[in-house]
Amino acid sequence: MPDWLLHDYWPWWFSAAFFATMVVGVWLAERRLLGVSGSYAAAIERTREEDEAARRLDEADPAAIDDALMRATLAAFGPEAVAELEREQAAAAAAAPAGPPIGLTGPRQAMPRSAHVTFLVMLAVGGLLGALGSSGWEVRTDLGPLHEALTGGGAISLLALVGGGFLVGFGTRMAGGCTSGHGLSGCSRLQPASLVATASFFGTAVAVSFALEAVAR
Repeated sequence: MPDWLLHDYWPWWFSAAFFATMVVGVWLAERRLLGVSGSYAAAIERTREEDEAARRLDEADPAAIDDALMRATLAAFGPEAVAELEREQAAAAAAAPAGPPIGLTGPRQAMPRSAHVTFLVMLAVGGLLGALGSSGWEVRTDLGPLHEALTGGGAISLLALVGGGFLVGFGTRMAGGCTSGHGLSGCSRLQPASLVATASFFGTAVAVSFALEAVAR
Protein backbone atom coordinates (compact mmCIF):
# COMPACT_ATOMS: atom_id res chain seq x y z
CA MET A 1 0.00 0.00 0.00
CA PRO A 2 1.46 3.43 -0.90
CA ASP A 3 2.94 5.38 2.00
CA TRP A 4 0.93 8.54 1.26
CA LEU A 5 -2.33 6.67 1.85
CA LEU A 6 -1.49 6.03 5.50
CA HIS A 7 0.96 8.68 6.62
CA ASP A 8 0.30 11.85 4.66
CA TYR A 9 -2.66 13.95 3.58
CA TRP A 10 -4.47 12.41 0.66
CA PRO A 11 -3.67 14.10 -2.67
CA TRP A 12 -6.48 16.14 -4.16
CA TRP A 13 -7.14 13.74 -7.04
CA PHE A 14 -7.55 10.73 -4.73
CA SER A 15 -9.85 12.61 -2.35
CA ALA A 16 -11.94 13.91 -5.25
CA ALA A 17 -12.34 10.44 -6.75
CA PHE A 18 -13.16 8.94 -3.34
CA PHE A 19 -15.88 11.47 -2.48
CA ALA A 20 -17.31 11.44 -6.01
CA THR A 21 -17.64 7.65 -5.86
CA MET A 22 -19.34 7.89 -2.47
CA VAL A 23 -21.84 10.57 -3.54
CA VAL A 24 -22.73 8.86 -6.83
CA GLY A 25 -22.89 5.45 -5.16
CA VAL A 26 -25.33 6.64 -2.49
CA TRP A 27 -27.52 8.26 -5.14
CA LEU A 28 -27.58 5.20 -7.40
CA ALA A 29 -28.22 2.77 -4.55
CA GLU A 30 -30.66 4.77 -2.42
CA ARG A 31 -31.75 7.74 -4.53
CA ARG A 32 -30.67 9.93 -1.61
CA LEU A 33 -28.34 12.89 -1.32
CA LEU A 34 -25.35 12.36 0.95
CA GLY A 35 -25.31 14.80 3.85
CA VAL A 36 -24.22 14.60 7.47
CA SER A 37 -26.61 17.18 8.90
CA GLY A 38 -29.61 15.41 7.36
CA SER A 39 -28.69 12.15 9.07
CA TYR A 40 -28.02 13.98 12.32
CA ALA A 41 -31.42 15.68 12.23
CA ALA A 42 -33.18 12.42 11.39
CA ALA A 43 -31.40 10.67 14.26
CA ILE A 44 -32.44 13.16 16.94
CA GLU A 45 -35.72 14.71 15.77
CA ARG A 46 -38.00 11.69 15.55
CA THR A 47 -39.87 11.33 18.81
CA ARG A 48 -41.56 8.35 20.37
CA GLU A 49 -44.93 9.80 19.39
CA GLU A 50 -43.89 9.91 15.74
CA ASP A 51 -42.63 6.34 15.94
CA GLU A 52 -45.93 5.23 17.48
CA ALA A 53 -47.92 7.08 14.81
CA ALA A 54 -45.85 5.43 12.07
CA ARG A 55 -46.43 2.02 13.67
CA ARG A 56 -50.19 2.59 13.83
CA LEU A 57 -50.21 3.66 10.19
CA ASP A 58 -48.32 0.52 9.19
CA GLU A 59 -50.83 -1.64 11.07
CA ALA A 60 -53.90 0.13 9.66
CA ASP A 61 -56.13 -1.52 7.08
CA PRO A 62 -55.16 -0.14 3.65
CA ALA A 63 -58.65 -0.81 2.27
CA ALA A 64 -60.27 1.18 5.07
CA ILE A 65 -57.87 4.08 4.50
CA ASP A 66 -58.57 4.08 0.74
CA ASP A 67 -62.32 3.98 1.40
CA ALA A 68 -62.14 6.93 3.79
CA LEU A 69 -60.02 8.94 1.36
CA MET A 70 -62.43 8.22 -1.49
CA ARG A 71 -65.43 9.34 0.57
CA ALA A 72 -63.66 12.55 1.54
CA THR A 73 -62.63 13.22 -2.07
CA LEU A 74 -66.16 12.65 -3.36
CA ALA A 75 -67.57 14.99 -0.74
CA ALA A 76 -65.06 17.73 -1.53
CA PHE A 77 -64.81 17.56 -5.34
CA GLY A 78 -67.71 15.49 -6.63
CA PRO A 79 -67.83 12.32 -8.75
CA GLU A 80 -66.85 14.08 -11.99
CA ALA A 81 -63.49 15.18 -10.58
CA VAL A 82 -62.81 11.71 -9.19
CA ALA A 83 -63.63 10.09 -12.54
CA GLU A 84 -61.31 12.51 -14.34
CA LEU A 85 -58.50 11.74 -11.87
CA GLU A 86 -58.95 8.02 -12.37
CA ARG A 87 -58.76 8.42 -16.16
CA GLU A 88 -55.54 10.43 -15.84
CA GLN A 89 -54.01 7.84 -13.53
CA ALA A 90 -54.95 5.02 -15.89
CA ALA A 91 -53.41 6.87 -18.85
CA ALA A 92 -50.23 7.55 -16.88
CA ALA A 93 -49.97 3.90 -15.81
CA ALA A 94 -50.40 2.75 -19.42
CA ALA A 95 -47.68 5.11 -20.64
CA ALA A 96 -45.21 4.18 -17.89
CA PRO A 97 -42.37 1.84 -18.93
CA ALA A 98 -42.58 -1.74 -17.73
CA GLY A 99 -40.20 -3.13 -15.15
CA PRO A 100 -38.94 -1.97 -11.76
CA PRO A 101 -38.31 1.73 -11.06
CA ILE A 102 -34.92 3.21 -11.78
CA GLY A 103 -32.48 2.52 -8.97
CA LEU A 104 -30.73 -0.46 -7.48
CA THR A 105 -33.04 -0.88 -4.53
CA GLY A 106 -36.48 -0.16 -6.00
CA PRO A 107 -38.87 2.34 -4.41
CA ARG A 108 -37.25 4.56 -1.84
CA GLN A 109 -38.46 4.03 1.70
CA ALA A 110 -37.79 5.99 4.86
CA MET A 111 -34.49 4.97 6.40
CA PRO A 112 -34.74 3.77 9.99
CA ARG A 113 -33.13 5.83 12.71
CA SER A 114 -30.57 3.06 13.28
CA ALA A 115 -29.21 3.61 9.76
CA HIS A 116 -28.65 7.31 10.43
CA VAL A 117 -27.02 6.58 13.79
CA THR A 118 -24.76 3.97 12.21
CA PHE A 119 -23.69 6.44 9.51
CA LEU A 120 -22.80 9.08 12.12
CA VAL A 121 -20.95 6.64 14.36
CA MET A 122 -18.93 5.25 11.45
CA LEU A 123 -17.79 8.78 10.58
CA ALA A 124 -16.06 8.91 13.97
CA VAL A 125 -14.79 5.33 13.58
CA GLY A 126 -13.34 6.16 10.17
CA GLY A 127 -11.58 9.21 11.59
CA LEU A 128 -10.20 7.10 14.44
CA LEU A 129 -8.90 4.44 12.06
CA GLY A 130 -7.28 7.10 9.92
CA ALA A 131 -5.64 8.63 12.98
CA LEU A 132 -4.39 5.25 14.20
CA GLY A 133 -2.85 4.62 10.79
CA SER A 134 -0.94 7.89 10.92
CA SER A 135 2.59 7.82 12.25
CA GLY A 136 2.09 11.10 14.12
CA TRP A 137 -1.09 10.17 16.01
CA GLU A 138 -1.32 11.06 19.70
CA VAL A 139 -4.02 11.63 22.28
CA ARG A 140 -4.53 15.33 23.05
CA THR A 141 -6.92 17.31 25.21
CA ASP A 142 -6.53 20.60 23.33
CA LEU A 143 -6.80 21.86 19.78
CA GLY A 144 -3.23 23.04 19.52
CA PRO A 145 -1.24 26.14 20.47
CA LEU A 146 -3.06 28.46 18.04
CA HIS A 147 -6.48 27.71 19.51
CA GLU A 148 -5.13 28.12 23.04
CA ALA A 149 -3.45 31.39 22.13
CA LEU A 150 -6.71 32.78 20.71
CA THR A 151 -9.02 31.58 23.49
CA GLY A 152 -6.71 31.54 26.50
CA GLY A 153 -7.29 27.87 27.26
CA GLY A 154 -9.31 26.40 30.11
CA ALA A 155 -13.02 27.15 30.44
CA ILE A 156 -12.87 29.92 27.81
CA SER A 157 -11.54 27.44 25.28
CA LEU A 158 -14.44 25.06 26.00
CA LEU A 159 -16.96 27.91 25.70
CA ALA A 160 -15.45 28.84 22.34
CA LEU A 161 -15.93 25.28 21.13
CA VAL A 162 -19.54 25.21 22.35
CA GLY A 163 -20.27 28.58 20.76
CA GLY A 164 -18.65 27.52 17.50
CA GLY A 165 -20.67 24.31 17.45
CA PHE A 166 -23.87 26.27 18.03
CA LEU A 167 -23.09 28.66 15.18
CA VAL A 168 -22.26 25.77 12.86
CA GLY A 169 -25.53 24.03 13.71
CA PHE A 170 -27.54 27.23 13.32
CA GLY A 171 -25.93 28.02 9.98
CA THR A 172 -26.49 24.48 8.76
CA ARG A 173 -30.22 24.58 9.49
CA MET A 174 -30.56 28.10 8.11
CA ALA A 175 -28.76 27.14 4.88
CA GLY A 176 -30.72 23.90 4.52
CA GLY A 177 -27.63 21.71 4.56
CA CYS A 178 -24.03 21.32 5.68
CA THR A 179 -20.72 21.30 3.84
CA SER A 180 -21.16 17.71 2.67
CA GLY A 181 -24.79 18.20 1.60
CA HIS A 182 -24.18 21.43 -0.30
CA GLY A 183 -20.52 21.03 -1.27
CA LEU A 184 -20.71 17.42 -2.43
CA SER A 185 -24.29 16.52 -3.27
CA GLY A 186 -25.66 19.95 -4.15
CA CYS A 187 -22.78 21.32 -6.21
CA SER A 188 -22.43 18.06 -8.13
CA ARG A 189 -26.06 18.54 -9.24
CA LEU A 190 -25.47 22.25 -10.01
CA GLN A 191 -28.11 23.36 -7.51
CA PRO A 192 -28.07 27.21 -7.31
CA ALA A 193 -28.64 27.27 -3.54
CA SER A 194 -25.79 24.81 -2.98
CA LEU A 195 -23.43 26.79 -5.22
CA VAL A 196 -24.16 29.98 -3.27
CA ALA A 197 -23.91 28.24 0.10
CA THR A 198 -20.61 26.54 -0.79
CA ALA A 199 -19.11 29.78 -2.08
CA SER A 200 -20.21 31.49 1.14
CA PHE A 201 -18.74 29.06 3.64
CA PHE A 202 -15.56 28.44 1.67
CA GLY A 203 -15.05 32.17 1.18
CA THR A 204 -15.61 32.77 4.89
CA ALA A 205 -13.19 29.98 5.78
CA VAL A 206 -10.48 31.50 3.58
CA ALA A 207 -11.02 34.96 5.11
CA VAL A 208 -10.93 33.57 8.65
CA SER A 209 -7.75 31.58 7.95
CA PHE A 210 -5.99 34.74 6.74
CA ALA A 211 -7.24 36.62 9.82
CA LEU A 212 -5.97 33.88 12.16
CA GLU A 213 -2.63 33.84 10.41
CA ALA A 214 -2.33 37.60 10.90
CA VAL A 215 -3.24 37.33 14.59
CA ALA A 216 -0.81 34.48 15.16
CA ARG A 217 2.15 36.43 13.87
